Amino acid sequence: MDQTQTICITGGTGFVGRSIIRDLIMAGYRVRALCRDQSKGEQIFPEGQFEDDALTWVSGTLQDTDALNRLVKGCAGCIHLVGIIRETKHQTFDQAHHLGTRAMVDACTREDPEMRYIQMSALGVKNDTQVEYRRTKYLAEQYLKKSSLRWTIFRPGLIHGTDGEFTHMLVDWVRGKAPPFVFLPYFSRWKKNGFGMEAAMVAPIHVEELDQIFVKALSTDEAIGGTYELAGPEHIRFDELLKAVRETLPKGRFNRPAIGIPWRIASLQASIFGAVGLGGVLPFDRGMVVMGAQDAVTSSEEQSRVQEAFGISPTGFSDAFSSYAHLLSV
Repeated sequence: MDQTQTICITGGTGFVGRSIIRDLIMAGYRVRALCRDQSKGEQIFPEGQFEDDALTWVSGTLQDTDALNRLVKGCAGCIHLVGIIRETKHQTFDQAHHLGTRAMVDACTREDPEMRYIQMSALGVKNDTQVEYRRTKYLAEQYLKKSSLRWTIFRPGLIHGTDGEFTHMLVDWVRGKAPPFVFLPYFSRWKKNGFGMEAAMVAPIHVEELDQIFVKALSTDEAIGGTYELAGPEHIRFDELLKAVRETLPKGRFNRPAIGIPWRIASLQASIFGAVGLGGVLPFDRGMVVMGAQDAVTSSEEQSRVQEAFGISPTGFSDAFSSYAHLLSV
């Protein structure tokens, strides 16, 4: 792909989107980004930050066909990032993941039936009737796969970085700035082998390595029609990850212990609160509990497959977090 061409992007004001926009422009692409509120985009990337017309905003939503047509006009590729981790009164998983992707795929197809298209899905996506987050991501993937677009699907696990929501959640827990204030929570499960409870295994990937893979995919023809799982090489149990953050943050050590909440109890609680219309009271829903009790890692074979395709080998969480922990405000 000619790196002077224009790439359109959705979700550009989000944590991952901001990082990908920077890398796209550094690689020489022009970027056209969809934004519900253009002033928000202009606050993130003030005028003069990039040269010439490197970044332009299109005001609108995924439900606005005219806005999508303006977004994709003349673009050589599309990176679709929009997603939510929890439903709100104004947006459901089906609207954000499934219907939003359908609208984006249709707009790109109208513009160029063979446009290069990169989709951000999620690790563990499947036709899971228990977890609407996964099911709607799955439906989005299936719709894309039936299109004529030259697509690649990425399924990242936990994503961390200086400005990341996940990172700031961990830091706020450690510093006692967010509920439950006095301990570091995680969802625990019964051990598969042995007696007692344990935390799930995770393998976070740094956002800067993630966005390098996304940008590299645009010019990697071998990735067309491929689905890749993206995670870091370090497999660490969630309670150990919490302790690593606690011990690594500057300004001294913090003493809050990591305590597991049995996932079945938390799941029942979320279901009951949701049934009586109080789901928003809890900081989690049932789907988050189910996913939080399951491993979010990739195999060594998949790690090698990603490295071979894109030439990028992600860094383990402990080393990556240590490299930027000093930048996190107190």
